[in-house]
This record gives sequence, C-alpha cells and structure tokens, in this order.
Amino acid sequence: MSTIAHPLDWHTANGLAHDVIRALAPSCRRIQAAGSLRRKRPSVNDLELLCVPKYTLDLLGNPMESLLDAALARCVQQKALMPALKAGPSYKRFEFWSYAGFYLDVFVSRPEAWPIQLAVRTGPAPFSKKLVTQRRFGGYL
Repeated sequence: MSTIAHPLDWHTANGLAHDVIRALAPSCRRIQAAGSLRRKRPSVNDLELLCVPKYTLDLLGNPMESLLDAALARCVQQKALMPALKAGPSYKRFEFWSYAGFYLDVFVSRPEAWPIQLAVRTGPAPFSKKLVTQRRFGGYL
C-alpha cells in the first residue's frame, strides 16, 4: 500500500474502481477490487485489483499474449493511466493521470490460486503476512 498526501474517500475510489474494472473486464476471466477498498475503509490510499487475464492462444492452444496487458496499454494510450512504474508478469503498478499520487496496483493470478490471492490482497497487511507465514513461525500456512 502506498501513502499519498490526500487519499481518496471510499465513494470516490469505488467509482474509480468501477470505471477501471469496466475497462479491463473484457480482457479478464475474473477481476475484483481488493485491499482497503474491498475492506470498505473510509479512505483509500491506492486501488488494488486482482485479475485472471485472458490470453491469445497459439495453434496448439498455448497462451501467448495477455489481453490484460493490451487493455492496460490502451488505458495508458488514452491517458487514463501514466506509463507503468512496475510491469512484471504478476504485478503491475500505474499512477492515475486524474489523481496525482493515487496508484493502481494490478495483481495477476492463476484461476486455481484466486481464493488465497484474494484473501492475501485484501489484507490488512498483518493478516496477509500471517496467511503466507508457515505455522512453525506463527503463521497459518
């Protein structure tokens, strides 16, 4: 989670999340807001989305190109998002043009990992850390 000078109130962040989800949904098998927005915190420091992307397939049915990456590139091209600050295969970070200092964190999940990824990405941070920590070290894993 990032810290900005002026976090967005939940209603503004929720409206923004609906707009982003609407833009990205055709490129995803599954998409949902997570983090403080999903926990309905009164103020939201960043928007976190968990996605299972759709892919173009080769002739043998193997995934080739992520349709989510193409949709995010269109959002950058349309000046809804600034170019990616981080762009790995499982985590991407963008800043919104219209809300300086407010970030979009996109987490990519495999379908079979969705339930645990949603729990981890929803948080809060101490709970998420416990979920991925082995029992012998005081966690739930």
